[in-house]
Amino acid sequence: MSSSEIYVSGRLFAEPEIGRTVNNEPSVKILILTDLIHKKGPELYQIETTVLPISCYCQLATQAARLRPGDRVVVQGHLFGTAFRPPDGSVRRGVQFRADELIIPRRSAWPDSVMPTARAAKN
Repeated sequence: MSSSEIYVSGRLFAEPEIGRTVNNEPSVKILILTDLIHKKGPELYQIETTVLPISCYCQLATQAARLRPGDRVVVQGHLFGTAFRPPDGSVRRGVQFRADELIIPRRSAWPDSVMPTARAAKN
């Protein structure tokens, strides 16, 4: 059996998108502004900022709905494969980042000038 666990840290980019699943369970999508660090060569790294959509369900959706733009958050989650069949009969595949846990640090935990991803790049 294989499994993967993913951690992403950053700030909430926009208001949470609140909805319901087909089973009428709470569903919230959050957008996290985070840094991607690419290795470009020996001792050469490039940092690129991106927005990642993250899906939260059930009890976690209730917690995510209380977040506000600018809030810092660490998300522990997993990837979930998706498939869509348009009218032409082809299959379009994608991936969804589903949150398993939201960690909301105290305000003093991260100084404004240093995010965890930037600290890791310096080490």
